Amino acid sequence: PADGYGGLSRAVFDIDSVTSGFRDVLGLNPLSWNDRTSDARNIDTACSQADNWRDEIRSVGFIVYRGIDDNKQWICSGALVNNTDGDISKLYFLTANHCNVDPPTANVYWNYENSYCRTPGGTLSGQEGDGPADHVQIGATYVASRESTDFRLLRLNGSANPNYNLFWAGWDGSSVLPQKGVGIHHPNGSDKRISFDDDYVSRWFGSDDFLYVDYDRGGAQTGSSGSPLFDQNKRVVGQLFGQHNRYLECEFKCMEYGWLSRSWYGDSTPTSQLVSTLAKSHDWATSINGRDSRTGGIGGRVQYANGVPAVGATVIFQGGAIKSSTTDAAGYYSFGLVPYGPTEITAYVETPSQTAFRR
Repeated sequence: PADGYGGLSRAVFDIDSVTSGFRDVLGLNPLSWNDRTSDARNIDTACSQADNWRDEIRSVGFIVYRGIDDNKQWICSGALVNNTDGDISKLYFLTANHCNVDPPTANVYWNYENSYCRTPGGTLSGQEGDGPADHVQIGATYVASRESTDFRLLRLNGSANPNYNLFWAGWDGSSVLPQKGVGIHHPNGSDKRISFDDDYVSRWFGSDDFLYVDYDRGGAQTGSSGSPLFDQNKRVVGQLFGQHNRYLECEFKCMEYGWLSRSWYGDSTPTSQLVSTLAKSHDWATSINGRDSRTGGIGGRVQYANGVPAVGATVIFQGGAIKSSTTDAAGYYSFGLVPYGPTEITAYVETPSQTAFRR
Protein backbone atom coordinates (compact mmCIF):
# COMPACT_ATOMS: atom_id res chain seq x y z
CA PRO A 1 0.00 0.00 0.00
CA ALA A 2 1.30 3.42 -0.92
CA ASP A 3 -0.78 5.42 1.50
CA GLY A 4 -1.36 2.89 4.27
CA TYR A 5 -5.12 2.91 3.75
CA GLY A 6 -5.52 0.64 0.75
CA GLY A 7 -4.16 2.75 -2.12
CA LEU A 8 -1.95 0.51 -4.30
CA SER A 9 1.43 1.11 -5.81
CA ARG A 10 2.99 -1.13 -8.49
CA ALA A 11 3.87 -4.42 -6.82
CA VAL A 12 4.11 -8.17 -7.26
CA PHE A 13 1.99 -10.17 -4.86
CA ASP A 14 0.46 -13.58 -4.21
CA ILE A 15 -3.26 -14.11 -3.52
CA ASP A 16 -3.72 -16.25 -0.43
CA SER A 17 -7.53 -16.02 -0.28
CA VAL A 18 -10.42 -14.12 -1.83
CA THR A 19 -13.28 -12.48 0.07
CA SER A 20 -16.12 -10.90 -1.86
CA GLY A 21 -17.10 -7.35 -1.05
CA PHE A 22 -20.49 -6.07 0.00
CA ARG A 23 -22.22 -7.45 -3.07
CA ASP A 24 -22.01 -11.20 -3.33
CA VAL A 25 -19.89 -11.44 -6.47
CA LEU A 26 -19.01 -15.08 -5.77
CA GLY A 27 -22.60 -16.24 -5.35
CA LEU A 28 -21.98 -17.72 -1.88
CA ASN A 29 -24.25 -15.41 0.06
CA PRO A 30 -26.59 -17.34 2.41
CA LEU A 31 -28.56 -14.24 3.42
CA SER A 32 -29.18 -12.61 0.01
CA TRP A 33 -27.56 -9.28 0.92
CA ASN A 34 -28.19 -7.90 -2.57
CA ASP A 35 -31.70 -7.29 -1.17
CA ARG A 36 -30.38 -5.36 1.87
CA THR A 37 -33.75 -4.60 3.48
CA SER A 38 -34.61 -4.73 7.18
CA ASP A 39 -37.58 -4.48 9.53
CA ALA A 40 -39.40 -1.17 9.02
CA ARG A 41 -39.56 -0.66 12.80
CA ASN A 42 -35.82 -0.01 12.87
CA ILE A 43 -34.60 3.57 13.47
CA ASP A 44 -32.09 5.22 11.12
CA THR A 45 -29.00 6.73 12.72
CA ALA A 46 -29.84 9.89 10.73
CA CYS A 47 -32.96 10.41 12.88
CA SER A 48 -33.04 13.03 15.62
CA GLN A 49 -33.34 10.32 18.30
CA ALA A 50 -29.70 9.51 17.56
CA ASP A 51 -28.35 13.04 17.94
CA ASN A 52 -26.80 12.36 21.35
CA TRP A 53 -24.94 9.34 19.95
CA ARG A 54 -23.14 10.80 16.92
CA ASP A 55 -19.67 9.80 18.15
CA GLU A 56 -20.64 6.26 19.13
CA ILE A 57 -22.36 5.75 15.77
CA ARG A 58 -19.01 6.33 14.07
CA SER A 59 -17.48 3.39 15.96
CA VAL A 60 -19.88 0.76 14.59
CA GLY A 61 -19.41 -1.17 11.36
CA PHE A 62 -20.48 -4.42 9.78
CA ILE A 63 -18.15 -7.24 8.90
CA VAL A 64 -18.40 -9.49 5.83
CA TYR A 65 -16.28 -12.64 6.11
CA ARG A 66 -15.93 -16.37 5.53
CA GLY A 67 -16.88 -18.70 8.35
CA ILE A 68 -14.01 -20.72 9.81
CA ASP A 69 -15.93 -24.02 9.67
CA ASP A 70 -18.15 -23.71 6.58
CA ASN A 71 -16.24 -21.29 4.29
CA LYS A 72 -19.53 -19.55 3.52
CA GLN A 73 -19.90 -15.80 3.41
CA TRP A 74 -21.59 -14.26 6.43
CA ILE A 75 -22.24 -10.87 7.98
CA CYS A 76 -22.20 -9.54 11.55
CA SER A 77 -21.88 -6.18 13.29
CA GLY A 78 -19.25 -4.90 15.68
CA ALA A 79 -17.47 -1.88 17.13
CA LEU A 80 -14.06 -0.25 17.13
CA VAL A 81 -13.01 -0.01 20.80
CA ASN A 82 -10.57 2.17 22.70
CA ASN A 83 -7.58 1.08 24.81
CA THR A 84 -5.90 2.59 27.87
CA ASP A 85 -2.62 3.12 26.01
CA GLY A 86 -4.34 5.83 23.98
CA ASP A 87 -2.96 4.09 20.90
CA ILE A 88 -5.42 4.62 18.07
CA SER A 89 -3.07 2.96 15.60
CA LYS A 90 -4.43 -0.31 16.99
CA LEU A 91 -7.83 -1.02 15.47
CA TYR A 92 -9.46 -3.44 17.93
CA PHE A 93 -12.86 -4.62 16.69
CA LEU A 94 -15.27 -6.24 19.15
CA THR A 95 -17.87 -8.64 17.74
CA ALA A 96 -19.60 -11.91 18.68
CA ASN A 97 -17.79 -15.22 18.99
CA HIS A 98 -20.67 -17.13 17.38
CA CYS A 99 -20.10 -15.13 14.19
CA ASN A 100 -17.09 -17.45 13.76
CA VAL A 101 -15.05 -14.94 11.76
CA ASP A 102 -12.04 -16.19 9.82
CA PRO A 103 -9.86 -13.08 10.42
CA PRO A 104 -7.90 -12.91 7.12
CA THR A 105 -11.17 -12.91 5.14
CA ALA A 106 -12.77 -10.08 7.14
CA ASN A 107 -13.92 -6.88 5.43
CA VAL A 108 -15.25 -4.23 7.83
CA TYR A 109 -17.46 -1.53 6.32
CA TRP A 110 -17.78 1.86 8.01
CA ASN A 111 -20.33 4.67 7.67
CA TYR A 112 -22.91 2.59 5.81
CA GLU A 113 -26.03 4.51 6.87
CA ASN A 114 -28.99 6.17 5.23
CA SER A 115 -28.53 9.86 4.45
CA TYR A 116 -31.87 10.94 5.93
CA CYS A 117 -34.33 9.81 8.59
CA ARG A 118 -37.04 7.46 7.35
CA THR A 119 -40.12 7.32 9.57
CA PRO A 120 -39.88 4.15 11.73
CA GLY A 121 -42.70 1.81 10.76
CA GLY A 122 -43.18 3.51 7.41
CA THR A 123 -42.81 1.83 4.04
CA LEU A 124 -39.49 3.50 3.19
CA SER A 125 -37.91 2.40 6.46
CA GLY A 126 -38.25 -1.22 5.42
CA GLN A 127 -36.68 -0.70 2.02
CA GLU A 128 -33.07 -0.62 0.87
CA GLY A 129 -31.30 2.58 1.93
CA ASP A 130 -28.91 4.87 0.11
CA GLY A 131 -25.83 4.45 2.30
CA PRO A 132 -22.43 4.24 0.55
CA ALA A 133 -20.42 1.04 0.98
CA ASP A 134 -16.96 2.26 -0.04
CA HIS A 135 -15.35 2.81 3.38
CA VAL A 136 -13.77 -0.59 4.01
CA GLN A 137 -11.01 -2.07 6.17
CA ILE A 138 -9.61 -5.31 4.73
CA GLY A 139 -8.25 -8.21 6.77
CA ALA A 140 -7.74 -8.84 10.48
CA THR A 141 -5.89 -10.98 13.02
CA TYR A 142 -7.31 -12.91 15.96
CA VAL A 143 -6.73 -11.49 19.45
CA ALA A 144 -9.08 -13.15 21.97
CA SER A 145 -12.46 -14.83 22.41
CA ARG A 146 -14.65 -16.56 24.98
CA GLU A 147 -17.54 -18.81 24.12
CA SER A 148 -19.36 -18.50 27.45
CA THR A 149 -19.76 -14.72 27.04
CA ASP A 150 -19.75 -14.84 23.22
CA PHE A 151 -17.11 -12.20 22.54
CA ARG A 152 -14.43 -12.16 19.88
CA LEU A 153 -11.80 -9.43 19.61
CA LEU A 154 -10.00 -8.84 16.32
CA ARG A 155 -7.27 -6.42 15.35
CA LEU A 156 -7.99 -4.97 11.93
CA ASN A 157 -5.14 -4.73 9.45
CA GLY A 158 -3.63 -1.39 8.52
CA SER A 159 -4.35 1.96 10.11
CA ALA A 160 -7.42 4.16 10.21
CA ASN A 161 -8.15 6.17 7.11
CA PRO A 162 -8.72 9.77 8.33
CA ASN A 163 -11.35 10.21 5.63
CA TYR A 164 -13.53 7.65 7.43
CA ASN A 165 -13.79 9.84 10.56
CA LEU A 166 -13.82 6.85 12.92
CA PHE A 167 -14.45 6.85 16.66
CA TRP A 168 -12.92 4.46 19.21
CA ALA A 169 -15.78 3.52 21.56
CA GLY A 170 -15.31 3.57 25.31
CA TRP A 171 -16.14 0.56 27.47
CA ASP A 172 -17.03 -0.44 31.02
CA GLY A 173 -15.86 -3.77 32.39
CA SER A 174 -17.24 -3.24 35.90
CA SER A 175 -20.05 -5.32 37.38
CA VAL A 176 -22.42 -2.35 37.71
CA LEU A 177 -25.61 -2.94 35.72
CA PRO A 178 -26.43 -0.23 33.15
CA GLN A 179 -29.32 2.13 33.87
CA LYS A 180 -30.33 2.04 30.21
CA GLY A 181 -29.13 0.50 26.95
CA VAL A 182 -28.54 1.75 23.43
CA GLY A 183 -27.77 -0.64 20.58
CA ILE A 184 -26.19 0.43 17.28
CA HIS A 185 -26.19 -2.22 14.56
CA HIS A 186 -26.62 -3.29 10.94
CA PRO A 187 -29.78 -5.46 10.77
CA ASN A 188 -29.53 -7.95 7.90
CA GLY A 189 -26.52 -6.05 6.57
CA SER A 190 -28.65 -2.99 5.89
CA ASP A 191 -28.00 0.66 6.73
CA LYS A 192 -26.89 1.38 10.30
CA ARG A 193 -29.72 1.60 12.86
CA ILE A 194 -30.10 2.54 16.53
CA SER A 195 -32.31 1.10 19.29
CA PHE A 196 -33.18 2.35 22.79
CA ASP A 197 -34.01 0.62 26.07
CA ASP A 198 -35.02 3.39 28.45
CA ASP A 199 -35.30 1.07 31.46
CA TYR A 200 -32.72 -0.65 33.60
CA VAL A 201 -30.81 -3.43 31.86
CA SER A 202 -30.90 -6.69 33.80
CA ARG A 203 -28.97 -9.92 33.98
CA TRP A 204 -30.15 -12.58 31.58
CA PHE A 205 -32.63 -14.58 33.72
CA GLY A 206 -30.15 -15.28 36.49
CA SER A 207 -27.07 -15.62 34.28
CA ASP A 208 -23.96 -13.64 35.17
CA ASP A 209 -22.58 -13.94 31.63
CA PHE A 210 -25.32 -12.15 29.68
CA LEU A 211 -27.43 -9.01 29.84
CA TYR A 212 -31.12 -8.80 28.92
CA VAL A 213 -32.51 -5.84 26.97
CA ASP A 214 -36.15 -5.16 26.09
CA TYR A 215 -36.02 -2.31 23.57
CA ASP A 216 -38.63 0.43 23.86
CA ARG A 217 -37.74 1.90 20.45
CA GLY A 218 -36.23 -0.08 17.61
CA GLY A 219 -34.91 -3.62 17.87
CA ALA A 220 -32.39 -5.93 16.21
CA GLN A 221 -32.24 -8.71 13.62
CA THR A 222 -30.00 -11.23 11.93
CA GLY A 223 -26.82 -9.40 10.99
CA SER A 224 -26.99 -7.30 14.16
CA SER A 225 -25.05 -10.03 16.00
CA GLY A 226 -21.86 -8.71 17.57
CA SER A 227 -23.13 -5.13 17.68
CA PRO A 228 -22.34 -3.10 20.81
CA LEU A 229 -24.66 -2.29 23.70
CA PHE A 230 -23.86 1.12 25.21
CA ASP A 231 -24.79 2.22 28.73
CA GLN A 232 -25.96 5.64 29.91
CA ASN A 233 -22.31 6.78 30.00
CA LYS A 234 -21.89 5.93 26.30
CA ARG A 235 -19.55 3.02 27.05
CA VAL A 236 -19.80 -0.47 25.56
CA VAL A 237 -21.05 -3.02 28.12
CA GLY A 238 -21.72 -5.97 25.82
CA GLN A 239 -22.07 -7.36 22.32
CA LEU A 240 -25.22 -8.91 20.83
CA PHE A 241 -25.60 -12.67 21.16
CA GLY A 242 -29.14 -13.10 19.86
CA GLN A 243 -32.87 -12.68 20.18
CA HIS A 244 -34.99 -13.83 23.05
CA ASN A 245 -37.86 -15.88 21.60
CA ARG A 246 -39.72 -16.77 24.78
CA TYR A 247 -42.62 -14.61 23.65
CA LEU A 248 -43.51 -14.12 19.98
CA GLU A 249 -44.22 -10.41 20.39
CA CYS A 250 -40.75 -9.97 21.88
CA GLU A 251 -38.80 -11.45 18.97
CA PHE A 252 -37.74 -8.09 17.51
CA LYS A 253 -37.20 -6.20 20.77
CA CYS A 254 -35.87 -8.63 23.39
CA MET A 255 -32.14 -9.24 23.08
CA GLU A 256 -29.34 -11.06 24.88
CA TYR A 257 -25.87 -9.48 25.08
CA GLY A 258 -22.63 -11.05 26.26
CA TRP A 259 -21.66 -9.00 29.32
CA LEU A 260 -18.34 -7.22 28.98
CA SER A 261 -17.92 -7.40 32.76
CA ARG A 262 -17.62 -11.18 32.54
CA SER A 263 -15.42 -11.03 29.46
CA TRP A 264 -13.06 -8.58 31.15
CA TYR A 265 -11.02 -11.19 33.02
CA GLY A 266 -12.53 -14.14 31.16
CA ASP A 267 -10.81 -17.41 32.02
CA SER A 268 -7.67 -15.64 33.29
CA THR A 269 -5.70 -16.11 30.08
CA PRO A 270 -4.80 -13.35 27.57
CA THR A 271 -6.69 -15.07 24.75
CA SER A 272 -9.91 -15.45 26.80
CA GLN A 273 -10.16 -11.95 28.25
CA LEU A 274 -10.31 -8.30 27.21
CA VAL A 275 -8.23 -6.73 29.98
CA SER A 276 -4.91 -8.05 28.64
CA THR A 277 -5.40 -6.16 25.37
CA LEU A 278 -7.64 -3.18 26.03
CA ALA A 279 -6.08 -2.26 29.40
CA LYS A 280 -2.66 -3.82 28.99
CA SER A 281 -0.73 -1.00 30.67
CA HIS A 282 -3.46 -0.11 33.19
CA ASP A 283 -4.90 -3.48 34.18
CA TRP A 284 -6.64 -2.01 37.23
CA ALA A 285 -8.75 0.29 35.07
CA THR A 286 -12.24 -1.03 34.33
CA SER A 287 -13.66 1.75 32.17
CA ILE A 288 -12.61 4.31 29.62
CA ASN A 289 -14.37 6.94 27.53
CA GLY A 290 -14.44 6.87 23.77
CA ARG A 291 -12.17 9.01 21.61
CA ASP A 292 -11.40 10.00 18.05
CA SER A 293 -8.00 10.76 16.55
CA ARG A 294 -7.76 14.14 18.26
CA THR A 295 -8.86 13.93 21.89
CA GLY A 296 -10.72 11.64 24.24
CA GLY A 297 -11.37 10.79 27.87
CA ILE A 298 -10.23 8.13 30.26
CA GLY A 299 -11.60 6.77 33.49
CA GLY A 300 -11.51 3.74 35.74
CA ARG A 301 -11.69 2.37 39.24
CA VAL A 302 -8.95 2.17 41.87
CA GLN A 303 -9.15 -0.75 44.28
CA TYR A 304 -6.98 -2.71 46.65
CA ALA A 305 -5.90 -6.30 45.99
CA ASN A 306 -8.86 -7.58 48.02
CA GLY A 307 -11.29 -5.70 45.76
CA VAL A 308 -12.16 -2.95 48.24
CA PRO A 309 -12.45 0.41 46.44
CA ALA A 310 -9.84 3.06 47.23
CA VAL A 311 -12.09 5.96 48.26
CA GLY A 312 -10.67 9.48 48.10
CA ALA A 313 -7.51 8.42 46.30
CA THR A 314 -5.61 11.07 44.35
CA VAL A 315 -5.20 10.05 40.72
CA ILE A 316 -2.56 11.75 38.56
CA PHE A 317 -2.71 11.65 34.76
CA GLN A 318 0.49 12.32 32.80
CA GLY A 319 0.60 12.23 29.02
CA GLY A 320 1.01 15.45 27.11
CA ALA A 321 -0.59 17.13 30.12
CA ILE A 322 -0.75 16.63 33.88
CA LYS A 323 -4.15 16.42 35.51
CA SER A 324 -5.45 15.21 38.85
CA SER A 325 -8.70 13.69 40.03
CA THR A 326 -10.10 12.11 43.19
CA THR A 327 -11.91 8.79 43.37
CA ASP A 328 -15.53 8.75 44.49
CA ALA A 329 -17.28 6.58 47.07
CA ALA A 330 -17.05 3.55 44.76
CA GLY A 331 -13.42 4.15 43.80
CA TYR A 332 -14.12 5.59 40.34
CA TYR A 333 -12.24 8.47 38.70
CA SER A 334 -12.46 10.12 35.30
CA PHE A 335 -10.64 12.67 33.17
CA GLY A 336 -12.37 14.57 30.39
CA LEU A 337 -10.50 15.55 27.26
CA VAL A 338 -6.92 14.30 27.25
CA PRO A 339 -4.42 14.48 24.37
CA TYR A 340 -3.56 11.56 22.15
CA GLY A 341 -0.36 9.68 23.00
CA PRO A 342 1.24 7.47 25.68
CA THR A 343 -0.12 7.96 29.20
CA GLU A 344 0.83 7.19 32.77
CA ILE A 345 -1.74 7.12 35.54
CA THR A 346 -0.72 6.99 39.20
CA ALA A 347 -3.10 6.54 42.12
CA TYR A 348 -2.13 7.64 45.65
CA VAL A 349 -3.95 6.94 48.88
CA GLU A 350 -3.46 9.65 51.52
CA THR A 351 0.15 10.46 50.60
CA PRO A 352 2.49 9.74 47.66
CA SER A 353 4.43 7.37 49.92
CA GLN A 354 1.37 5.11 50.15
CA THR A 355 0.74 4.08 46.58
CA ALA A 356 -2.29 1.92 45.88
CA PHE A 357 -1.44 1.29 42.24
CA ARG A 358 1.07 2.72 39.84
CA ARG A 359 1.02 2.07 36.10
